[in-house]
Amino acid sequence: IGKYPDVVKIPVETVFEEKDAAYAVRDFMVPRPTEEVVAHFLVRKITGLRGNATVRFVCSPRPRYARQKVLFRKKDAQLLQARIGDRSLWVHVPRGTCVRRTNGGCTVEIAIAIAEGASAAVIMEYSVESRLRLQDRDLEAETIAFWREWVGRGKFPEENRDLLIRSAITLKLLQ
Repeated sequence: IGKYPDVVKIPVETVFEEKDAAYAVRDFMVPRPTEEVVAHFLVRKITGLRGNATVRFVCSPRPRYARQKVLFRKKDAQLLQARIGDRSLWVHVPRGTCVRRTNGGCTVEIAIAIAEGASAAVIMEYSVESRLRLQDRDLEAETIAFWREWVGRGKFPEENRDLLIRSAITLKLLQ
């Protein structure tokens, strides 16, 4: 079940229940406050709620309306790169993550062991060069603080306030 845990409604949280474990997945895009956006960051943060679980993700991008194939290369134990035109899709994974390339290198399967109370994040970055040295920063707290401040500067009438804020955030992320 997806829900919005904050008044600003960022990030989106989905809770997964298994027989012996439960974990939350929170998705958010790190806002870029400048006009010229040189890199985009999409974060998927996993938090163990009960027991131990292995969370699996599959990344199989098909840019240019599925006309372009991408090949992932492993840059190091925590970084994968796939060229897309003059830019790259960088996938940053936590230490100890199991990463497997499949489909001739066009797909990566990511498996993260998560314990109760622990958190880990997979960060996708779209940029010319990887600028991300942020695995130890709290991107979620930075993102929530940014949106609280940004929304606080706006004037939203009480009628349909939540919908207007959500629309404004969506438009801001599209810039």
